[in-house]
Amino acid sequence: MKRKDILLDFTSLVDIVLIILFFFILFSHLDVESSKAALEEQLAAAQYAELAANEVRENYEADREALRAADSHSAALSDALVAFLRGTNVRLILRSDGPSWTIEALAGEESLVIVRPEDNASLALIEAFESAGFTEENVLLCVFVYEGDRPGTHAAYRVARTALAALHVAYPYLYVSETDISITGGP
Repeated sequence: MKRKDILLDFTSLVDIVLIILFFFILFSHLDVESSKAALEEQLAAAQYAELAANEVRENYEADREALRAADSHSAALSDALVAFLRGTNVRLILRSDGPSWTIEALAGEESLVIVRPEDNASLALIEAFESAGFTEENVLLCVFVYEGDRPGTHAAYRVARTALAALHVAYPYLYVSETDISITGGP
């Protein structure tokens, strides 16, 4: 018997495998590039989101502090109103009799200071408020009472208004109500 030799030619098969391998490598590289681009976009979006979150967090903290300040200020206002209703608020009483006049500062029934013409009214009132324990954060409702038709009241009133302006600089939450008892008919 005659033996036949079988000859297998894998050249075309190897060509096809190499072509498929080439396309696989080429397309996998393109997938990696597109994945890198997508990853970089996601990274940029995450960084932007982190910056936005930090900004929101800072705004939240600022708003929270503002609310705390508003709450404490409204509590101070409430306390000042209660003191006003009880008559324990600050009162300035101008008594005038010609060239002689006095401004008495009272906190409730306690006399803080009596200012005379020879005194520096602004300084005396500020020192009296400080010694009474008032701070610039306090809300103060003050009643300023005077009798406008008495002799010398006009000059004393100018001194009192200057002192009140100085007090308002030292105590920004000072609110003053003026009452001329000569118009209203008495205290």
